Amino acid sequence: MRVLLLTSSDDLELGVVGLRAGAAGHLIKGGPTGEIVAAVQRIAAGEPVVGPGLTWRLIDSVRALPAGGLGVRPVRSKLTPREWEVLDLLCAGLTVDQISDELVLARDTVRTHVKRVLRKLGAHSQGEAIAIANGIRATFVGPPGGGGR
Repeated sequence: MRVLLLTSSDDLELGVVGLRAGAAGHLIKGGPTGEIVAAVQRIAAGEPVVGPGLTWRLIDSVRALPAGGLGVRPVRSKLTPREWEVLDLLCAGLTVDQISDELVLARDTVRTHVKRVLRKLGAHSQGEAIAIANGIRATFVGPPGGGGR
């Protein structure tokens, strides 16, 4: 089932939260009825639907390179995108419970992702996995706190 999130608020953070929770699209109510009908049809056809305000917000977030390269990932990796997402949040200092809440996943699912990350990276602890991730990122953006390349 695909979900189109329709909100009455122009709060773009709500749209981001909805997309993270699995919505296939986000629109703000009040537009022409035909626009909503077209959005539902596009989502049913497997296309994402995001209004222009949220599109720019997503573009800006992609363009921004966080300090220390958090979120930067190699093109080819043993880790899946979800595993990188979990590792990014570990690097940001979140606990398994906090990651579970952030990604809207069951705690056991997050623990499974963490175990797979450790195995794939050959790490024996979360701290070691974080150090490995920081080492990988350093090749792209330089040392933490420094400028990017």
